Amino acid sequence: MLRINTNAYILLYILFAILSCFIVKCRGQQYDYYKLSRSTFVGVGFGSRFITTGVATDNNGNIVVCGWGNNIPTTVGSYQPQLAGEWDGFIYKLSPDLSTLIWSTYIGGTGYDRIEDLTIGNDGAVYFIASGGNDFPLTNPADSIYKTQGNGSGGFSIAVGKLSSDGSQLLFSRLIGVDGGLISYPIDYNLPKFSITSTPQNEIYVSGVASANPNLFYKTGNAYQGTIAGGTDIFFTKLSSTGTILYSTYFGGSGEDYAGRMCYANGKVYLCGITTSSNFPLATGKTFSSPGDCFVMSWNDGTTPTPNTVYLFGSTSSDFCKGICFNQNTGKILVCGTTSGTDLPYTNVLQQGQTTGGFIASLNQELSAINYITMLGTNVIPNNAKAKSTGDLYVACLSYPSSATIASTPFTYQSVAQGGNDFIIYGLNNNGLLRYGTYLGGNSTEFHPHIVLNESQQCNFRLIIAGGSGSTNYPTTTGAYLTVRPGLGSQVVSILSTINKDTVAIAPGITCGEYMFQGTSTGVAPCGAVNYFYNFGDGTAVVTGQQNVTHKYSKNGTFTVTYRVAYQGDTTYYEKTINVQSQPTIKASPNVLYYCTKQNGIQLSASGGVRYEWSPGAVFSDSTKQNPVAKPTKNMWLYVRGYDANGCFATDSVQVYVTSVTATASSDTIVCKGTSVTLNASGGAEVKWSPVTGLNKPTGKSVIATPTETTTYQVIVGDGDCKDTTHVTISVSNKPKVTLNPAPVICTGGNVQLGAALEGSYIDTLASTYLWTPNINLSNPNIKNPVATPTKTTRYKCTVTNKYGCTITDSVEVKVQNNLKIQLSADTSVCAGFGVLLKASGGANYTWYPPDYLDNPNSATPYCTPQKNITYKVITTSGTCIDSATMSISVNPLPTVKAQGETTVCSGQPVQLSV
Repeated sequence: MLRINTNAYILLYILFAILSCFIVKCRGQQYDYYKLSRSTFVGVGFGSRFITTGVATDNNGNIVVCGWGNNIPTTVGSYQPQLAGEWDGFIYKLSPDLSTLIWSTYIGGTGYDRIEDLTIGNDGAVYFIASGGNDFPLTNPADSIYKTQGNGSGGFSIAVGKLSSDGSQLLFSRLIGVDGGLISYPIDYNLPKFSITSTPQNEIYVSGVASANPNLFYKTGNAYQGTIAGGTDIFFTKLSSTGTILYSTYFGGSGEDYAGRMCYANGKVYLCGITTSSNFPLATGKTFSSPGDCFVMSWNDGTTPTPNTVYLFGSTSSDFCKGICFNQNTGKILVCGTTSGTDLPYTNVLQQGQTTGGFIASLNQELSAINYITMLGTNVIPNNAKAKSTGDLYVACLSYPSSATIASTPFTYQSVAQGGNDFIIYGLNNNGLLRYGTYLGGNSTEFHPHIVLNESQQCNFRLIIAGGSGSTNYPTTTGAYLTVRPGLGSQVVSILSTINKDTVAIAPGITCGEYMFQGTSTGVAPCGAVNYFYNFGDGTAVVTGQQNVTHKYSKNGTFTVTYRVAYQGDTTYYEKTINVQSQPTIKASPNVLYYCTKQNGIQLSASGGVRYEWSPGAVFSDSTKQNPVAKPTKNMWLYVRGYDANGCFATDSVQVYVTSVTATASSDTIVCKGTSVTLNASGGAEVKWSPVTGLNKPTGKSVIATPTETTTYQVIVGDGDCKDTTHVTISVSNKPKVTLNPAPVICTGGNVQLGAALEGSYIDTLASTYLWTPNINLSNPNIKNPVATPTKTTRYKCTVTNKYGCTITDSVEVKVQNNLKIQLSADTSVCAGFGVLLKASGGANYTWYPPDYLDNPNSATPYCTPQKNITYKVITTSGTCIDSATMSISVNPLPTVKAQGETTVCSGQPVQLSV
């Protein structure tokens, strides 16, 4: 760096200095200027499953962020690289320039775990307070007996832990109580439930909301308040740097009391929040008014819980103090909060007529009086505040529930809201007057902002904002860790900073296509530059009066850029040689991807570069390959950044539509042979049936099947290349075979039992029904064997129908006459010991006499086994008719046979036998 000081420059810059004084200082009000020096995305997520709860910096300026989510990038060697539950708490550390994720880890079990707040100790360790399920990782065996308490009714365990400065070890994790579950907060949807701060000796204070009794597992005997006094109280616990619980107590009145954030300063712990208790302990200040007032209190640092002072203030409506910090420069306590009233005793209003919503209040160190209250604006929800060494205050706010207007300043970074709920950053001086106001956001929603300050000297000051964003164009900077949004939403970390005129740097060595120059602060002296001069070294005109300049080089080459910054009385001169290269043309293929969940990944390809970075990395087998395999699980965009040999890069994207095909079809069924059935299938745009035998068409979501035999059809359902199969079986039932019993001739007034016999397979005869017609003189026309009493000769038809609608019909004629003619077997003879079947016909009822040797003397066909000659008389009747006949059976004795002549013969010699 070379500094040049000439009389000509001095005269010119004095003129600019006078103009700058008129614009900025001479009006009596001073404003800040900040540029977006660094900004990055981190991780994938959206809404309630990806929340930032705290941010801090360590002694090296590294930025540490905590929260909870389910898709953050983790690093090798971290304490817990893998997600264990539905969501886990996380902590990660970024380099001061946001270019490097130094380490990142989850902390949690299989449930829903959250890191609620963090603080960095003087030992460099990360101390945190968490809420989680019953398997949140713990290091003290004595705590295990409390693991299951509080998890059965919506509550979670409350744990305090210590993580090593390199993120690799959980040095301790203690279970201290039960989180009472979801609490309905007044006014503000984005309130902290727990807070943590540390002393210079690395002792830890934690506080939060207690809503169930017992809430604290280790409530100590020296507790200031041993039980919960109201619906919700505050708990206050102190631990050593090794995790020993030094004391633990409740604090609150008979109503509902909620804690906000806390801070440590000068041997005291300061805590703010809201009380709805008319008897809130030690209260001074205003008289309590319902529904709730802000409280600010201090606790003495010591071995016993000793509340020192409590101060109440507020409006006649609901008020909540949320963030708190101590101003070492002024000795004031600064709190931020929200009021739903319009009569808060404010001293300043940033936006005319907006006397409700967010506010900043300054109280004296004794907590006995208010110095100022500044109203920030309607729908401006402050989240937390930090004080600068000069005494200025900076607060990170959310625009909620709808877009808020802001009081912007002359040098604001973003004067117009880009989306519905942008971050809002305000800076106030020691009197609560506006120094700085800006939006920070993109085209969608930003949420849960947190702020921390980092300053090495007056002119080198950084506002670090961490939160979440759903915006596709949330501002990021070249060289940051992740400049392209990796999913539906992401965590963001941004730095608004001033630039020390002695440390201005312009440009990396290689410039790709288009180059952005950013100069120093245009704020007040001694950092107030009055003009800027850019000579790009390519023959184009010198640009003056602009700090942020975009210059497009018309060709590749090596150029010397000269950059002069004019301050009051001198000039700072910078010179940089840059190599301008064309940006590469990166192409990702395919442009649109339809991916089936049944596939085992699909290969993408990129061209135009020498190395590549695909995101989000979790989707890819190797996100650094040119042709990686992707396994997306939902509709999303995949991005590839390709670099050329000079380090210039460009991006392209692939839009992914994830499809899932599940084939469903009609249930198996049975039909009668020759009939049809409609078959249906669904689950995809295309349906194919196989075999086509018996179908009216081979494709379509609905077909008509007329199989001649039992057939199993395969159904192939497809949506593009995504396919699934199922089957449906149509069993074919044949008509049953029916045989009717022959009906005799009956006399007038007689009856006869009809009968039907079925033959066929189980399916053919299953659940068959009968219908006899005509339904004249029948005992029941719907049974198998009805009794018929016709008065004249009648032909009865029997129709049999099985379960599947197959029918068959047969008939039998019953003759009615006025006389009978019996038909009888002819006389016969049998051998002794043998039997013979006798037959009679012509009537309806039969009687054989005598009944000897007959198996049934009343049957038309009895079986006879006579032992002697016998004559039978058969009488048959039918109605009023009767007839008889006789037949005889002769029994022949069996012959007597005797073999004669025993003899002996030689082998092979014939012999004659006789009987």
